[in-house]
Amino acid sequence: MNTEVLIRLGESGTEFARRHGALLRSWQSIPNVVQDYRIIWPEASLGIVRLDHGRHAVALQHVMSVQTSEDLSGRYAGEGLYNFHISAGVSESSDILHDEARLKIHHLLQRFLNAGWQPLVSRSRPRLRGRHRLEHTLATSNLNGLDPAYLPTLEEWMRIEQRTPWEFYADGWYVKVAFSRDPQRMDPHKPGAYLLSFTVRTETDYFRDYAPPQQRHRWKEFVGPGLEKQAAMRAQAEAELRARGIPIDEAYRDPPVPRLD
Repeated sequence: MNTEVLIRLGESGTEFARRHGALLRSWQSIPNVVQDYRIIWPEASLGIVRLDHGRHAVALQHVMSVQTSEDLSGRYAGEGLYNFHISAGVSESSDILHDEARLKIHHLLQRFLNAGWQPLVSRSRPRLRGRHRLEHTLATSNLNGLDPAYLPTLEEWMRIEQRTPWEFYADGWYVKVAFSRDPQRMDPHKPGAYLLSFTVRTETDYFRDYAPPQQRHRWKEFVGPGLEKQAAMRAQAEAELRARGIPIDEAYRDPPVPRLD
């Protein structure tokens, strides 16, 4: 059985099911309204997921599950599959030395960069690189994320909070990568247990986050004011960091904003 699954944002659930029917577990949570799709691999035979995004294609190994859904008749009908959640291991076994997990996850992040994905910094957060971003995140909030080009030392790695994200964008696709690990197995010289999570989204779904939960269908109305608020937050944070002698990545450019008319 072919265990490689192709993710193509925006395609219909019907096409996804046609291609992967042998692996698929699906159900309708609300008949004729929302169709959910899930693929779960057995621990003894983990899967491969390929983000099928042209020259930005990336293959994810050791995948445990994929989940997505399609709006059939609501406000997002016609958008196809616009958001995927993927769970994967770092290796074939969940048990892995912390230093090995550090290196394997860094190698994974480099594959995104080598495929042309651009690192993403939230528009409300300061534009920092490398160790400066790591130190700022450790001192403030994991919402600041991390620089995927930077390889932390093992000591730094052990201090990173679970679910601290690395984020990317490329030609209308957005990806968030994060890990969780067993908090009871944190001896850096003994094996730990790691799990990776990936969120893959369309540009539209990403920008819907600017709207309150009950008004996500009106997201375009909230993007402009949201961008202004974020710009002010970033400017204040960067001014404080500059005053402390911390360099700002002036070369960083935010991803394009979709048309709002």
